[in-house]
Formats: sequence, structure tokens, C-alpha cells
Amino acid sequence: MSAGRRGAVATDTATGAVQVLDGWRTQGIRFVRFELPDMHGTSRSKLVPIERAYGYAETGLNMYGGVAVLDSRSDVVGGTLYNEEVAYGDQLLRPDPGTAAIVPWEEATARWICDSTWADGTPLDALPRLVYRRQLERARALGYEPLIGYEPEFYVLDEEHRQLFGGYHIFNVTRNAYVPATFMSKPFADSAGSGLHTHISLLNVSDGANAFGDDDGTHGLTPAARSFIAGNLKHATAIYGLLAPTVNCLKRRRPHTFSPSNISWGLEDRSALIRIKGASVESRHVEHRAPTGLANPYLVAAGILAAGLAGIEDELELEAPASPPAEEDGSKTPLPTTVRESLDALEADDRIASALGADFVKAYGTMRRHELQRFDDHVTDWERNEYVEIY
Repeated sequence: MSAGRRGAVATDTATGAVQVLDGWRTQGIRFVRFELPDMHGTSRSKLVPIERAYGYAETGLNMYGGVAVLDSRSDVVGGTLYNEEVAYGDQLLRPDPGTAAIVPWEEATARWICDSTWADGTPLDALPRLVYRRQLERARALGYEPLIGYEPEFYVLDEEHRQLFGGYHIFNVTRNAYVPATFMSKPFADSAGSGLHTHISLLNVSDGANAFGDDDGTHGLTPAARSFIAGNLKHATAIYGLLAPTVNCLKRRRPHTFSPSNISWGLEDRSALIRIKGASVESRHVEHRAPTGLANPYLVAAGILAAGLAGIEDELELEAPASPPAEEDGSKTPLPTTVRESLDALEADDRIASALGADFVKAYGTMRRHELQRFDDHVTDWERNEYVEIY
């Protein structure tokens, strides 16, 4: 983006932010949270009085530049591009007025989600919102507008992080709406894991019609849909580290738990990696069943789009669906069984790595491997119980 265009965008954003702030003040809002999504999908934020938010909306709010590439314990990880490489300098948070919302569980507080730049206006290319935005722009250049919906699963816990209810909670209205919960992928060894099943289709920019549904097409799918699925199968191992990013995510993968274990697709097959949904042409879409509760929604969407759009660009042919249930089809390639394997696959897939961006791949891989090393170094209760007395 040219400097002139960056300036115009910044001006438009500041104008929109002022309008939002004026509206919030009439509603009694006194504090504004500037939030920046990190690599894990959690928000790193600063809270300021609304009177000060006007100036920050125009000039940007300073925040430690490496905050988005901290690991899950908030360790500062060397080699992630935004720490020692920039002398631990500040970035500037710039609010996206379209994300403005009042926070109902906080007193007189509102928030907006931010993008960020360095002081000279250069964006931080590895940040998740920008990684996703690149795929969004790529889709639009091909004539498509993505339509994406998430299906987050979670456990309801008490204040001491114990399960509030036993058994399975699925579709139980009382239990599903009871109290805050955790989205951890596998919080309890003897219970099912939490997924983030991701539903996606592409709409034609020209007329808004669903570009995936065709009752006369093979399996009711358009050529674009079939190539999109084929791209996600071809690049499945490369994007798996974004969809199941932690060691805990892989513990969700057990037989008969509706969690995919191989690279497969099927029609209404809950054990397949990719499931075709939608009874009508208008509603037909892809459900990607690998994402887990610990995945970052921005990176999930970016990875699935990157793989699917590559399939469309390459006009890939779609293989036959797996023999149902897909998890029992021995002809299908297993998904990675370790996070390190996933990260290696991402870095080795030039097509996906290029689409997501070299800075992102570098920062993300370095941060995740640091986290994995901490896990490897951790001495567990099982080890102490097993060995401390007999040796």
C-alpha cells in the first residue's frame, strides 16, 4: 500500500472511531479496551478512559511490539521477529471501528479490535488479522467472498476449574447456558474433546450466489467446491499446525469421538476431515472438522482459505470420498501425530507458506517450538508416581 493510501485509510479509520466514541459516550461508556489478537487467539489489551481514546484512535496506542508472538505462558521467545530484532520496541494499536462492541460483563466498558503498525506505518506482517486479510483479498481477487461460521465447543466449569456437570453436555440447553467455561481442547482425559468445527463456502462477488452448490454437479458440488476441497486435502498437513496447534489438541483425536484422524472427505460423515453439509444449493458448504477449541479463528480461516484457494487456482481434481466411516478407511493418509510434524509440514509446503507469509511462518514456528520444548522439559505427576519410590 502506498504512503498516500495508508494515510487515507488512517484518516477514514480515525473518523469512524470518533463517531463510535461519540455514540458510546451517550450510552454512558467510560472506558475503552484496545484489543490485539495474538497468535493463540486471545486478546492482549490496554484499557483507557474514553476521553483519552479519541487521541489514541487518531495517532495509535503504543503497546510492546512482541506481545502477539509471546507463547501461551507469555514467555518472550527469541527469533520471533518482533522482540530482540527490533530492540523490544513498541507497536501502535489502530482500532477497527467495525469491531466496536460494548462489553456486557464489565462496568461502563466497550472495546474494539485493533490492527497495528510500527511508528512509520509499516504493518506487522505476522499478526493473525493481517494473515487472514491476505487470504480474504486473495479470494476477492478470484471473484469470491468467503462465508465462514464457527462451531465452538466448550466445557462448563466451576470456579476451581472442575466440571460442573458429568457426562456429555451436547445440546442440553440448561447446561450449555449455565456459566463461563473453558475452550481447552481436551481438559479431561476421560471426556470428549472440544472442537471448533469450521463451516465455509464461497459466494460469487458478482451476484452473491453460493459458488459451492450445484444439484447437477458431482456430489451436488460445483467445480470450484470440488477443487477447494481437493486443495484442503492436498495441503492438509501444512495447515494442520494452525487447526490443532498444541499438544493438548492432539489428545482430542480418539476413535468414535467425531474427531478426524486421516486426510479424507465424505458426505455427512462426522469422522471425515472434511464433511459436506447443506441440503439445498444455497446452503451447501464445507465443514472442516480438524480445528480445535485452542485454535485461533483468524488462523483457522486463513489456513483453510489458503489451501482451498490454491486448489481452485490449480484446478485440482477431487478424489472419491472415503469409505464411511472415514476414520476406518485404511487407504487414507493419517494426519500428523505431533505438533512438530505439523510445523515441519507447514514450512516445507512452499505454496501455503508463501500464501500465509514468510514472517508469519517464521514467528509462528519459532514460538510454537519454544512452547513444545517447555512441555518436553516438564516433569509430570505420572512420572513422579511411577518412578519416585521404586528408584
